[in-house]
Amino acid sequence: MKKITGAIVVYLSCLSLTGQNSDYITMSALSGSRTVCSQYGVNSVFSNPAGLSQITKSFFITTFSDDYSIHDLWNIVTGYVFKTNKGALPLTITSKGPRDCVEFGLSTGYSLELSERFYAGIMANARYFLIKDIQDEAEISLLLGIQYRANEKLTFGMMCETPAVILKDRPVNYSCFVLKSAVSFYFTSSCGVSFEICKAMLLPVEFSGLFEIALSERIRLMSGYKSGANELFCGLSVLWPKMALMMSASYNFMLGTTPEIGFIR
Repeated sequence: MKKITGAIVVYLSCLSLTGQNSDYITMSALSGSRTVCSQYGVNSVFSNPAGLSQITKSFFITTFSDDYSIHDLWNIVTGYVFKTNKGALPLTITSKGPRDCVEFGLSTGYSLELSERFYAGIMANARYFLIKDIQDEAEISLLLGIQYRANEKLTFGMMCETPAVILKDRPVNYSCFVLKSAVSFYFTSSCGVSFEICKAMLLPVEFSGLFEIALSERIRLMSGYKSGANELFCGLSVLWPKMALMMSASYNFMLGTTPEIGFIR
């Protein structure tokens, strides 16, 4: 299923590896490495809206990727995450090519802090497909997530995405029910790992693993592997007091490389 959640915006998480810039990137911050228990922050808009409630301020986010380095297969996302009293409200717009089958997406929802350690969130993802010489298509799906922080080092997360409801006639519904669960653990304040299990209906179970380390106060490195897609990914994030820049690449052994760059303010 084409997922706006897989293309939606950028990377942030809220527990800083160095104890600074606490709204910025940590676990699951880069393309290919998103897991549902990334420790919290704007990054959670990708995969688990439950983590959004823990940001401390509003953010503007934008990202661009060239999927598998194929000409015209682009992915552009722009959005804003509004901080509220007890949570956060994300609003993102997505444009995805190629030109003969352009996908436009709109996503919004809400994340809420239920207790000191337990968080929940919901997102509605609407997609509209402009297909050359064929009738346009449209669909909408829901993303539901929960997250539990056992302590400062250990976080559990779970997310499910519902099958899409078809808004315009389509001969086949390609979407299905997706369930993900994950755990992340920090060995030290500058080094952590994350593991995720994903099961989509009628498809094999997929596993993802991510390793993250702070190279300095402002530079962080992430790398990992995803089965099923048979994909390696790595990336760097550079932090400043009021913004962050992310550069990453994922390599699919059959399809090729997907470079991605993102900016958060």
